[in-house]
Amino acid sequence: MALHTDVSEIKNYEDLCYVEDGKNEDGETLFRFAPVTEALFFHMMVTSTGGSITDKNYRLVFERIWIWEQIQGPMLMGANGESRPITLKDVKDHIGLKTNAYENGKRAFKERVCTTLFDRSRRVSAKQEKELETAVEQLGEAVDDAA
Repeated sequence: MALHTDVSEIKNYEDLCYVEDGKNEDGETLFRFAPVTEALFFHMMVTSTGGSITDKNYRLVFERIWIWEQIQGPMLMGANGESRPITLKDVKDHIGLKTNAYENGKRAFKERVCTTLFDRSRRVSAKQEKELETAVEQLGEAVDDAA
């Protein structure tokens, strides 16, 4: 499913949601979505809060983004090239943002979080098992070489 977005109902959306992105061949200024706005679009798909940020749900949207970023890390790149988390202010400033992301509810979000954590733990344990096997092999080779 393609992600459809609408920022036209966000206060001051022209200044908040867009940044200049050079000029075209006719010298006209080009624009792209601002990094915060773009990150929020993608977070809306993960948070299962429905496709909009509203006066009623902005805290829930923020809380779920915060939880997700604890697992996956921040999606947003700051001006200095380093990642930074989405803030409550970022979310509140984007009240009116709409996407076609669906609402799955609290249970679905919890299941997504748990599944992600379990998958990550399996990858970590497999990686550490491989590192341990490699270390044991290297130690065995070092002992053989010393003998």
